[in-house]
Amino acid sequence: MPEYVGWTLVTEDTVVVNGPVEFHGVIVRASAIGTADAAVLDGVNALGRPYITYVAPVNRTIPFLEEEPALFLTGIFVDVGSNVAGVLVRYRPLREEDLLPGHNAPLEE
Repeated sequence: MPEYVGWTLVTEDTVVVNGPVEFHGVIVRASAIGTADAAVLDGVNALGRPYITYVAPVNRTIPFLEEEPALFLTGIFVDVGSNVAGVLVRYRPLREEDLLPGHNAPLEE
């Protein structure tokens, strides 16, 4: 299983990872214009399974890091809403063989 944690900065609607992944959270930077919102989905487009929408106040940077990573089976898609200067996504890619067959859960090490 990959041991590294990846970070990707997005400023527009983006597929961050395609395939199984642990989602560790985001850091949202709002513009000086208004409150920012960014939705994270388990998927590879805006039709994915909604996970959560993060909101940051005007001209602020707010970390939203998970205490325990969330398992996304399809991938991570970020739908960047209004007034977003950037969304930094933290994740750890998984391989299909890292998942328990038929259970869609990570193997214990």
